[in-house]
Amino acid sequence: MVFARFLKSCFILFSIMFLLTSCGRKGEPTLTTFQQPDQVIALKAEHMQDKIILTWSIGSAFNLKGFHVERSAGDSGFKALAFNKPDQMSFVDKSFSAGTVYEYRVRAVSSRDIAGAYSPVKTVTPRKLPQPPSWLKYRTQGDYVEISWESIPGAVYNLYKTAGKDKEPSELVNLQPLKEPLFKEKMNFTTDVYYAVRSLLTTELKDEGYSSKMLLISPAFFVPVAPSGIRHAQSKDKVVLIWNENIENWISGYRIYRKRSGEDMFSAIGETAVPAYTDSSPASVKTFYYITALGQGSESRSSAEIEVKPLVER
Repeated sequence: MVFARFLKSCFILFSIMFLLTSCGRKGEPTLTTFQQPDQVIALKAEHMQDKIILTWSIGSAFNLKGFHVERSAGDSGFKALAFNKPDQMSFVDKSFSAGTVYEYRVRAVSSRDIAGAYSPVKTVTPRKLPQPPSWLKYRTQGDYVEISWESIPGAVYNLYKTAGKDKEPSELVNLQPLKEPLFKEKMNFTTDVYYAVRSLLTTELKDEGYSSKMLLISPAFFVPVAPSGIRHAQSKDKVVLIWNENIENWISGYRIYRKRSGEDMFSAIGETAVPAYTDSSPASVKTFYYITALGQGSESRSSAEIEVKPLVER
C-alpha cells in the first residue's frame, strides 16, 4: 500500500515536470542548421577605374550569416577585407596598386558560425589604366548615327550613355568591347542623350579606364533638308500637293503651309507622314503653298513656294 502511494506520487511529480519543461517549447532543432554551408563558386574580378570589383555565387544561401572576404598581397598571406551580409555577393576593393599581384578568396559562414570551404583563389594583377579617349564626334548616315573618337594604342572600348547631363553615362551600349574607335546606333532620339567612351585592355581583368568627356546628341541637332520638287493637281473642290520624299529616314513627317491672296502670312494647315497632301478647300483665289520636313525636335527650312491659280470655267 505504501509502495503504491509512492508510485502515484512519482507519477504526479513527473507529469508536473513534463508540463513545465514543455511550456513554450518550439520543437527539436533540425540537423540542417548544423550543416556546413556550400562552397562559394564562380569568384570573378574586374578592374574598373579605381576599383577591383569581386562577384561570386553560392549553391544554396539557406541559413547563412554572411561571407568572409580575404585578400593576399604579394607574400603577405591572406588577411580579412570585409564581412558581407548573405545577400551581398560582391565586394569593391579600392586599396590596391597597379602591377601588384593579389589573391582573393571568399567563404560562407552559417548562422551557427560554421564556416564553409574557401572558394578557389582568384589571382589578379591590375594594370596601369589606358588613357580616356578624346575627340568624340558624330555624324548621321541614313537613319543611323555614327559616333567616333580618337584611337588609343593597345586598347579596346566600351561606349556608355545616359539621358541626364549631371551623371556619368553608365548604360553600356555595345555587347562586346569595340575593337575600332566607332559605333553605329539606330537613330531614335526623342530626348537629349549623353555618350562617353572608356578605354580598356584585353586582359582577364579588363582594366577599364576613366570616361572621356561627354558627347551630347540632341533631337534639335537633326534638322532635315527642305522638301523639293513640289507640284500640284486640282479640281473644283480640292488641291492635291505632291513632292519628292526626303532622303532622311529619321524624319517624322511634313508640315504644309498656305497663304491665300489678300492674307498677310502663311499658316500651317496640316501635317502628313507621306510626301502628299490634299487640301479640301478649293483655290477660289490665287493660293500659295510651301512644305517643311519635321525632325525629332526640329523643322527644316521652307521649300520653294508653289502658286495655285483658281480654275477658269469654260
